[in-house]
Amino acid sequence: MLSVSQCVQILQCPRSAQFALDPNLVAWKRPQTTSQIMGTVLHEVFELIDSGFFDKYSGDEATVSLKEKWLEVCESHRESLVKDSTFGLPPRPEKWPNYLRNRGRAMERMRNREKFKGSGRAGVTLQVEEPLFSDKLQIRGRADRIEHLPSGSRIIDHKSGALPHSGIPIRVKFQMLLYAALYNEMHDQWPRSLQVQWRDGDVSEISIDFDEVKELLESIKDFQIKISLNEDAPAFPNVEVCSYCDFRAVCPEYLESQDRFDWPFQPNFLIGKVTQISLEQEGQVIQVDVYLSSFEDLKVASLRVQTTSNLTAIGDVLRSDRILRQSSGNYLFDWQTRAATESG
Repeated sequence: MLSVSQCVQILQCPRSAQFALDPNLVAWKRPQTTSQIMGTVLHEVFELIDSGFFDKYSGDEATVSLKEKWLEVCESHRESLVKDSTFGLPPRPEKWPNYLRNRGRAMERMRNREKFKGSGRAGVTLQVEEPLFSDKLQIRGRADRIEHLPSGSRIIDHKSGALPHSGIPIRVKFQMLLYAALYNEMHDQWPRSLQVQWRDGDVSEISIDFDEVKELLESIKDFQIKISLNEDAPAFPNVEVCSYCDFRAVCPEYLESQDRFDWPFQPNFLIGKVTQISLEQEGQVIQVDVYLSSFEDLKVASLRVQTTSNLTAIGDVLRSDRILRQSSGNYLFDWQTRAATESG
């Protein structure tokens, strides 16, 4: 059974989803970043709040309890960073991006919990981290929050990032439409609304286009058939998907698309071979010999990289002799600009 996140990847680029299912390419996947883990932590703490975990506390006692639980959840996920880290221990959770901001969101949610009880929300029942699945569709997911109102149900997803200036990303729209389809399969009725709540308080409503949902499900079914027949799924190179894809270095369609797109990042890949690791006053520093992937015998630079944010643990650098990766397209471009400059 496919997860909703796998289905979203299928809808954006079937070939990328196929690569992700290939056990021979597991090593190409980047470890989770601290930003991604912060999103997971926020979801887990929201679930505790909405399930009434902190209801037995009040005032300062509630604040202290939430801070302790927040750090406990962060530490549990830090263990995965320690496991995946190649070059030393990852930073403490307090050093993770948006740590205080996200904890503040959890504090605010706990203080506002009273709004979900009493006359102000009469007739409302709440389900947190609600499993959604369909044996018929062979898809499963988990909604962050479902509110059952007298007028119908609302599916809500929490995002730890801000609403992009360009609007709702297509992957988020696909995710919510799939939740709606699974809800309909389970309850024989469609949710009344789909809502995305962003980090800074912005709220996005997503309308349900039934024809679009049908097309999405048909595309997923086509993918499942191709996989069962051991056929290659099609690739759809585009800036949004390829920017975050772990497998573009082994994707012929991506490499052949360089003349068709104005990519915001350098198409060539860099091979980074770590030659030295040291702990200095400014933090952890690694020495990296950099090679162009197309010319593995051509060294273009030797760079010293400060890793106070533990670059390796957050997935920016894969293991020795693997491709030097990045959290954003611009970061990879900066590497190559520096490499060209320093190599003369």
